Amino acid sequence: MIYNCKFNILNNNYSQVIEIAYKFCDSFIFVIRPDLSDKNNIQKIINVFADDYVKHSETKEWPGTVLLDGSAVVYYFNLNERSIKKLKDLTSKFDSWIHPFFPEDLCFLKEGVSEFLTTITHEHDAYFDLSIEEFIKIKNEIPDLFIQ
Repeated sequence: MIYNCKFNILNNNYSQVIEIAYKFCDSFIFVIRPDLSDKNNIQKIINVFADDYVKHSETKEWPGTVLLDGSAVVYYFNLNERSIKKLKDLTSKFDSWIHPFFPEDLCFLKEGVSEFLTTITHEHDAYFDLSIEEFIKIKNEIPDLFIQ
């Protein structure tokens, strides 16, 4: 089930949300729009996660977004203790994940494909796709996160 969340609460609990994602997820993605990004800085960020790289693909669609024109590159990475530390070291907020200096739309996936947390950073929007059990666990950890 889809649960919308308050982006400002999500943003202010970045580290805690990443730790929660690690309990349920095995991978994460981010998106590069070549026409909008600072190539040098973006490449540095991709290199930070080189040890956890799985694949990348050019597409018009990724969780939360369908492009009308053009395409983007979605990068897939393993989520583990090393990559979590790197995610936290890079920034302390979800709203940092926006072009031109960062990739966009950091999302966490269950079993490499099922959406868990989807962010659409430039719109300050995010949602979770959760079972009722997952929802209860997260709500207990961050009570004000979800839109009622």
